Amino acid sequence: MSVSIGSKAENLKHLLDAGLNVPKFYLIPTDTNLENVKIQAKVQADFEKWMLDNDISSAAVRSSSTYEDTKESSFAGQFKTILNVRNGVDLVKALREVLAAEPSQTYSDKKGIVNAVVQEFIEPDIAGVIFSVNPA
Repeated sequence: MSVSIGSKAENLKHLLDAGLNVPKFYLIPTDTNLENVKIQAKVQADFEKWMLDNDISSAAVRSSSTYEDTKESSFAGQFKTILNVRNGVDLVKALREVLAAEPSQTYSDKKGIVNAVVQEFIEPDIAGVIFSVNPA
């Protein structure tokens, strides 16, 4: 995988390749024209087929950018995530929101490409973030 897919998507792929249990996911490139009716219908149909084929009831739509989390910088928590996406119509709405969010647009203008990861949503019992190094 090329780094142009975004570090989040690339890291998910590395974890999957290493045999770790990673929630199912796929990438929607930022240049996907959601204003085109045919493309929009295909994105919706592909999503609903993916959910059915993988027995998924809900998805998360998350940003994945080329410089989001690297050795040089971290933009953790600054991008948009939409949870509990359950159908193709809501997927398109979520994609528009994630890709058009102010942090994503500002970042794209300055740093690089922002794509969207569509990932199986697993309802957590407990969730959080831990830093092993002072992020500041």
